[in-house]
Amino acid sequence: MNKYEKIRDIGKGNYGNTILVRDKKNDHYVMKIINISQMTPKEKRQCLKEVELLSKLNHPFIVKYIESYIEGDTLRIVMKHCKGGDLYHYIQNKKKQNTPIKETRILIWLTQILTALKFLHSNHILHRGKADAWVKLVQPAHKNRLQHAHKGILQNAYKGTPQNPHKSTLRHDHFPPVTDMKSLNILIDNDKRVRLCDFGISKVLENTMDYANTLIGTPYYLSPELCKDKKYSWPSDVWATGCLIYELATFRTPFHSTKGIQQLCYNIRYAPIPDLPNIYSKELNNIYKSMLIREPNYRATVQQLLVSDIVQRQLKLLIEEKIREKQNMKRPLKEKPAAENEGSGANEQEVKTLLLDVVDA
Repeated sequence: MNKYEKIRDIGKGNYGNTILVRDKKNDHYVMKIINISQMTPKEKRQCLKEVELLSKLNHPFIVKYIESYIEGDTLRIVMKHCKGGDLYHYIQNKKKQNTPIKETRILIWLTQILTALKFLHSNHILHRGKADAWVKLVQPAHKNRLQHAHKGILQNAYKGTPQNPHKSTLRHDHFPPVTDMKSLNILIDNDKRVRLCDFGISKVLENTMDYANTLIGTPYYLSPELCKDKKYSWPSDVWATGCLIYELATFRTPFHSTKGIQQLCYNIRYAPIPDLPNIYSKELNNIYKSMLIREPNYRATVQQLLVSDIVQRQLKLLIEEKIREKQNMKRPLKEKPAAENEGSGANEQEVKTLLLDVVDA
């Protein structure tokens, strides 16, 4: 680790450690150190290829991966540091303070998550994460069939769509990077914007001895179709996002069980879908419940959510903010930056064009 100097530990897990480091320029990064001692040389090379793909993902609401390398029996993955911590601990702090999260804040983060998911889906990347491993634990007799089904759907994803047959920017001889969609894996940057993280970590962990032990805490975002041993596809990302909205509004996930994963899956499939607290608008409650429709074919899609009125209003504010930032960057230093209440200065057509760029598939 000559290139990086350790500052402090951030967290420890069954698979390894996460530490804060700095380089020679004193820029701070997060380094994940994963034990790969049980991997073959071929599996180690594949891990590096998987993580290399992550560095090609450039999006304002996705954590930037810097590099990865093998040192001894560990794989080291270096990422940008988000000073705001993760969404899980943000929620826990609000819970301790007994302070509800404002609807405006939830909408801002929902919009950012949706735009990130739209980008990932357009590149044929699923938030598959460890969910399929949970189903394997629940229904071990179907393990081989599940593996075959998941492999098939991921391979089919690379074929693109009739409208965009070559949409994917990733190499077709790799499976797409995957992650674990939960509040712990959504980070908050210096500007209080959320960034999805840990893409590919689950894929790497599949080859480690302690992979099964890392699954604790993951299943609360499982979709009903995964609980029924169905293929994982994009609707499950929408379900997980709905669970996140409920967690932001109530400080807990919508489905629980004290009797194990099988009872939890039963509740996910059959228990009533809870409403958001009354302090939140009916409009937000409606869009949240559209994400938790149990039949995936009827569940709201990322595209539909992005063009909904409540998200479009937030998208417009988000884009106007970006335009204002660019305009202020172009101003001479002696010129006073535009105040927030002066508006973005953007014409209506410019905003509409940017909105279309965001929501068009």
